[in-house]
Amino acid sequence: MSNNKLGNIIPIFSTILYPAEFKVSNQQRNDLISVTQNMRWQEQDEVDNVRSKSLHVIKEHKELHWLGQSIFESFNTFKNEVLRFEETEFVMTTSWMTFTPPGLASSTHNHNNSMWSGVFYFGNEESKNTGIRFSDFQNKMNGFTLDPTEYNNWNCSSYDWFPRNNSVIFFPSQTPHTVLPNKGKQTRYSIAFNLMPIGFCGRGDSSINYENKYNDYLSYVGQGDK
Repeated sequence: MSNNKLGNIIPIFSTILYPAEFKVSNQQRNDLISVTQNMRWQEQDEVDNVRSKSLHVIKEHKELHWLGQSIFESFNTFKNEVLRFEETEFVMTTSWMTFTPPGLASSTHNHNNSMWSGVFYFGNEESKNTGIRFSDFQNKMNGFTLDPTEYNNWNCSSYDWFPRNNSVIFFPSQTPHTVLPNKGKQTRYSIAFNLMPIGFCGRGDSSINYENKYNDYLSYVGQGDK
């Protein structure tokens, strides 16, 4: 007999976070470091982390095309087997590198004009400077602030994730998130990206045909270098 006096809890409309880990060779790791060392960065302010001037770092660096392939291999498995969008193709619209010096963080933000986003982590002090916090945009507590005796997935308003190196986390682009303060002694690095469906989406007067303006991405995303 079940000890659960409440019966079944049904998690309707929950936000999904999907983490995955990649196998990264020594050469690929060295390529990541090399790209980082030669990256051109936006000007740094006193609060936020810093992003690259380029918004297409994976596309523009052939030595990172393996990362694009790995991202889509994981995401396609997720969107086909979990979301069941098996007949919908996605493309990577933007990708950029970030660094967060010790003591700094980022402001809370989300990603507009995108459906799914993700962050790939490498070369960091794990559990010290790699944290990311996701916030509850659904406001399931209806604006009330209550102090539970224990936080869980049903009563929390934020969720902290501390990824391992060579891992990626996917999340819906509208989910508010922030880079937690870097408590380590080393600069925190990551590569973020946005994903959009292409082709015909929707029904009737709520339909749209997203034209594929990213054909050059398909030369390495999911198909390998041509």
